[in-house]
Amino acid sequence: DDRYNLFKLEERNVTDTHYFEELDLFISRLAGEIDKKEVLKWQKSLKKSLHEDAKKAKFRLLIDLRGFDPKNEEVHEMWLKALMGSREIEKQCIKIAFVHHDSKKMFEMLAHKDDEKSFFDDIDDAFSWFKKEVNV
Repeated sequence: DDRYNLFKLEERNVTDTHYFEELDLFISRLAGEIDKKEVLKWQKSLKKSLHEDAKKAKFRLLIDLRGFDPKNEEVHEMWLKALMGSREIEKQCIKIAFVHHDSKKMFEMLAHKDDEKSFFDDIDDAFSWFKKEVNV
């Protein structure tokens, strides 16, 4: 569904988060050659959206990492800690999907954490996963 596909793949250094009330879904994108400053910008965008846009105590989250290219391992670890260290996500997120060019790698990194995560190579498959639950 094109209305959810806000980000063009050719865009570089994208660090935005948007909320879609009909799916009770946040879509957060981190793409491009990302450094520490951009991870902080992304984290701020995500936190701001979670605080301002969430109408309910629980929500769903899609993390779109297509084209994510951390400048180094430190930046990659910083991103992961920012995501997994978020109190809002830990306490309020009921389902989370990751879209990444290597979903198997994401699965290996994060699947052991809980059962409410799914990993996709294709963003449309991720949307279908959410839409089934809310019957949209």
